[in-house]
This record gives sequence, structure tokens and C-alpha cells, in this order.
Amino acid sequence: MMTTKKTLLATAMLLATVGTASAAVQTYSQAFGPTLTDFTTANFTIPSFTGSGTLNSVNVSLSASETAQGTIKNNGSSTQRFTFSEPGQVFLNTSSTLLSALLINLNSGPQTYNLAPGATAAFGPFSPSDSSNATYTSASDLATFSSPISYNFQTITGQTFVGGGGNQLATISTTASGTLSVIYNFTPPPPPPPPVGTPEPASMALLGAGLFGLGLARRRKA
Repeated sequence: MMTTKKTLLATAMLLATVGTASAAVQTYSQAFGPTLTDFTTANFTIPSFTGSGTLNSVNVSLSASETAQGTIKNNGSSTQRFTFSEPGQVFLNTSSTLLSALLINLNSGPQTYNLAPGATAAFGPFSPSDSSNATYTSASDLATFSSPISYNFQTITGQTFVGGGGNQLATISTTASGTLSVIYNFTPPPPPPPPVGTPEPASMALLGAGLFGLGLARRRKA
């Protein structure tokens, strides 16, 4: 008899969780590249939060990668030492201060070469990658996502050669690519109550479990 009571209690506790509001998400994603740097992409728009319920947080992630490669030739009359570096940045051009703060620094190199007169060396490919992430939960920040947000991807890159006395000839190719992802985390509204006089599914389930337990108890008693 004690086993039957424990079974009914466990069943009631499980059914009590049925129908509770669970977390839901609304997502947005936009990729760009690979494209030769430096560049500004076309305009994109992050849609506003359209879910029904309470917006709890917004997760934004900007990931980017860069590939730099090329050749360098020593045009000097003696052996020269060259050091190559290629710093780059990927960011969002937007009026939203929250999103414009997602800045990624990508640095290729430094790499050093010793070249004889007239010699040419290939460098790269260097392929640095990184991401910038933010989670917004305050009411003022969440309000930013109540309207569509226009933006585009931009890159800024540069190249630095140290050494060689300026007697070098370099060819460089640099591309960048990445993805912006936005996740709206929200709690949907609770389901509407059943019409008056209509038993709730949980109540019906509990009643059925009780009748089943009662029948089981009578069988054991018999």
C-alpha cells in the first residue's frame, strides 16, 4: 500500500510541471565574405524582437577570420632581414552603440625573413580568427532591440615591413569573412485557461492515475 501511495505522489509531482511556460528563442544570423580587404558590405538589418512574451536577454556574437599571404623580394645589393606584420580589424558600422562596440582585432605575423640580393620569399597564409560576444539584460539595452537595427560589416587592414632599407618589393593579398549572430531569449506567455466546466488535462491525468492506483491496491488486497 505504501508503494502505491509513493507512485501516486510521484505521478502528481510530474504532472504539476506539465504546461509551465518554458524559455524560447528567436534567432538571426548573417555571414559575409571571404572578400578582399578593405571593404564595406551592403547594408543589412537585424529584425526587432517579434516574439510573444517577455524578452529576458539578447546574445550577440561577431566572429571573423582573415587570411593574408604574398611574396617579398630583396632588391638590395646585400642580404637583408625583413619582418612582416599585417594588423586588421573587423567591426560593425551601425548607429547602435551596443553593436559598434563588437570590435575584432586580427593580426597576421610577425614573420621574419633573411633574403639574399634578388631573392624572393613567400609568406603566409596567415589565418587569424577571433570573436566578440556580448549579452544584454538591462531594460534600456533590451529596448534597443525593439526596433530593426541597420548595419554593415567593415574591415581595416594595414601592412608593415621592417628592415631591408626600403629596398623590397612586396605583393600582398588579404581577405576577411565572418558571421553576426543574434539570439533573443524570451519567456512565452502562459497558455489561456480552459473554458469553464472543462477539466484541465493535468486534473484528468491525476484522476486517471488515482483510479489506476485504487484498482491496483484492490487487486493486491484481493
